[in-house]
Amino acid sequence: MAVFESLYFALLYLVPPLKYYNVFYLQNFDYGIAYQTTYFLSRLKAPYLTTRGLHLWVNHQRYVSMLLAPLHYLPAPHYFLLIIYSLGIWACGLFCMVFWRSNKPLSLLVPLVVWLSPFMVNMNLDVYHAESFATLFLLLTFFSCLKGWKKSFYLFLILAISCKEDVAITAGFFMLLALCRPKFFQLSRREFATGLALCIALFLFSEKIILPYYRLKTCQWLDHGFSAHSVGSSPAAPWFTSSPWFANIYEDLRTPSFYAGHFLSREAARYFLLLFWPVFLFLESSFPFCLLPLPGALINMVGGGYMIQGYWHYDHSTFAAVMIAILIGLDKEKWKKSLALILAAITLVINLESPSVRLRATELFSRSFWQMKKVPQVRFLETLRKRLPRDVVISADYISSNYLLEGHENVYMFNNPFGWDHFGVYGLCTDPVSLPRPDLVVLQTGWKIDPRTQSLLNDSYEHQRIHDNDNSAEFDVYLLSKSSFHNQLNSLFQAF
Repeated sequence: MAVFESLYFALLYLVPPLKYYNVFYLQNFDYGIAYQTTYFLSRLKAPYLTTRGLHLWVNHQRYVSMLLAPLHYLPAPHYFLLIIYSLGIWACGLFCMVFWRSNKPLSLLVPLVVWLSPFMVNMNLDVYHAESFATLFLLLTFFSCLKGWKKSFYLFLILAISCKEDVAITAGFFMLLALCRPKFFQLSRREFATGLALCIALFLFSEKIILPYYRLKTCQWLDHGFSAHSVGSSPAAPWFTSSPWFANIYEDLRTPSFYAGHFLSREAARYFLLLFWPVFLFLESSFPFCLLPLPGALINMVGGGYMIQGYWHYDHSTFAAVMIAILIGLDKEKWKKSLALILAAITLVINLESPSVRLRATELFSRSFWQMKKVPQVRFLETLRKRLPRDVVISADYISSNYLLEGHENVYMFNNPFGWDHFGVYGLCTDPVSLPRPDLVVLQTGWKIDPRTQSLLNDSYEHQRIHDNDNSAEFDVYLLSKSSFHNQLNSLFQAF
């Protein structure tokens, strides 16, 4: 039964991201960031990302991406990246199955709380974010504490806090709580104190050294004339001020209405309830670890908007904290099976009924779930990608750009680099002064172009409308008239 359950959810998690690629549905440029990051790292090149207009370590300090870089030496690396991403999220449920292997009912019920959770299902479909691996690594860190495995404790802790800078906040808070309850674990207080020091050290290293340095380097990459004197105190600003959601955070925190809007709103209450409801069953038995999800949840609530919808990837650490509280609390409760059944039943109802869930447990039985044939747009772009010269500079629309990345280092997400569009360092340097003009612009037919960019294209580019062989895929292509690749590209598209 356990094997069937684990395989069922492995398919539920693995198929949709692969399908997204094949049906032309990679709708976030975060996938482009992750792909380009690991590609540059695999070639031992500095990850200045044309998909985002900055150095990777300015966007986020996802050091764990270095471990994924070798996947680019495999054929069709995009599939392997998607597979390992989904398996990493799915493995969190497998962890719970192994955790309760001596209690068969719990080994079947508790994993359902993970695999059916809207936070895990939605995180899997919000492809691709390296920080999502933090959920598994935090759970393994907790397990190592229970077993007294010192080496694995340090290994998984370092891996967890290497996923993203703010994971260190949840991990560090866990160390503080463990110091308050040292007898619960098989590790000494010295290990928890060292773990806390590691969390603080890596966080400060990212904030005080890596982030300031690469903010300046990013601005100089975008504008060769950018002076270090132009930076002022901006590069030393904390990580969260890099996001537009936290742009005015210091002023906001002094405003009472800010707290009312972010913590007393209906959206915040819904998010808090959706995330914390399982913990409410174990407030006493899991104390003080029932408090563990709070730091990450508060950060998300301060950001508001996308971060509290439970629809994206922002609960990589908070959900791990919820599961740790559940595992601790359930272990101490007398009526384990009944509570596990309640947890699984409520999670199933949420999965089947909540509008926040992007994939239902029953969709595995739907014929459309298995329709993974590549659509004409994907086949066209893959063919184009293989034929294009490796050094060509490309700008492509929001979706198409993801399919042109393999083997090409200069792929911009249109409207970039003609003008600012989620590009550069927010509030510091966003104008691509020194970047080269694209040799080629590829847009889905009908893609909206603002008047300024349309004028630039009309002045310097030749327009062609390209079809595949059976007219199923149609793209507007603009060739830079003075490009060194012009004749080669023109001949290529005439062949289409």
